[in-house]
Amino acid sequence: MEEITKDLTDSEKLNLILAELADMKIWRTKVDAFIEDRSRDTQPMLGKIHKEIADTRHEMRERFEKSDQRFNKIEEQLAVVSQDSKKIARLVRAQNTIMFEAKAEWDDYGNRIHELEEQMEKQKAA
Repeated sequence: MEEITKDLTDSEKLNLILAELADMKIWRTKVDAFIEDRSRDTQPMLGKIHKEIADTRHEMRERFEKSDQRFNKIEEQLAVVSQDSKKIARLVRAQNTIMFEAKAEWDDYGNRIHELEEQMEKQKAA
């Protein structure tokens, strides 16, 4: 820039600087107008985006609350099922014990009958 302005008078240099400042002022005015236009365009969109985010957050919170309620109900039902299955397991063990005892008695009756039959055969043979 120094080479361009070396032959200029101070007044010409000042006029050149002022012309460049005027160009910059025009450019700045255009940039400010563009920013303002974009702001007018984007503000409604940003408002919609914020509303959608808020609505989605609210909807998700409601869904999570409903899911929590469902999970709590399921946990309660599982607790009942767990208690019932423990009761059933106790009943099955008790029934198995009774069946083993009945089989033992059946075996005893079978042995007694077998012994009686052997005694009756001995008496017939004698």
